[in-house]
Amino acid sequence: MSSSMEPEVKRFLVKILKGISVLVLWLIFNVLIGLYLQWAFIYDHINLFNIIFYSWILISLPAVIYYLYKLWNK
Repeated sequence: MSSSMEPEVKRFLVKILKGISVLVLWLIFNVLIGLYLQWAFIYDHINLFNIIFYSWILISLPAVIYYLYKLWNK
């Protein structure tokens, strides 16, 4: 069964889906860790979990941006 979609359009839609899925998974993971486990909240003082969470955000956000940049420059 052959697809009636043009190959260029199909590649473009796959890029869009990959980009959206990476962003959504990254956001869901960070919301889960930050809000559900309350690692994003600083109550009385900064603890180890706050440092881990915000370090993860600072490291993973440029990695996600880099992935999206490479994805769209193929």
